[in-house]
Amino acid sequence: MDQVQKPVKRLCHYVDPEVQRPMLLQCAKHSFLFLLTAFVLTFMIQVNSGPGDVDLLWHLQDFWNQYGLICVILFCLLPLYLLDMVRTTNRFAGPVSRLRRALRSVSSGEEVRPLTFRRSDFWQEMSNEFNAAMATVNRDRQNMTTGVRQNHGAGYDQTETRGAAGIRPTETSVTQTQTVSAERNAVCVM
Repeated sequence: MDQVQKPVKRLCHYVDPEVQRPMLLQCAKHSFLFLLTAFVLTFMIQVNSGPGDVDLLWHLQDFWNQYGLICVILFCLLPLYLLDMVRTTNRFAGPVSRLRRALRSVSSGEEVRPLTFRRSDFWQEMSNEFNAAMATVNRDRQNMTTGVRQNHGAGYDQTETRGAAGIRPTETSVTQTQTVSAERNAVCVM
């Protein structure tokens, strides 16, 4: 439990499709609309500044001769732009995905090693906060286990278990019952 998990090199950048897919579609849409708007405006400027006695087909051919290569290059760069967006979104989707996986493990009662994120990931402080919370939970579990062992002969019945602490008070004073109740709530909150 004391071993810190070493960051592993990213093998997959597309880790959370629920978050990353809408962002990629939005970026692709914005890029496409930007390029389309730029080309239409450039074409309109060329038509207005060109000779007035030629037809629209001549302007289209002239536009393609002047700007065709730029159009092809910009549309070819779009997949590279989207790949970069996948990598960038992974810097926040990856840590959240790992945190969610760790929280699922905690809720199912499994041991969870301390979280570490890669140096380039966003939300570095989130792993520190999770690790501090888990240290508190583990310390409280340890204290409750130690307290249960010490109080075993003092009015506690462990044959029938109830609550998160696994203890049930029998014929105890009000103070002992309140202490057990507080211990149960401490574990259930975390």
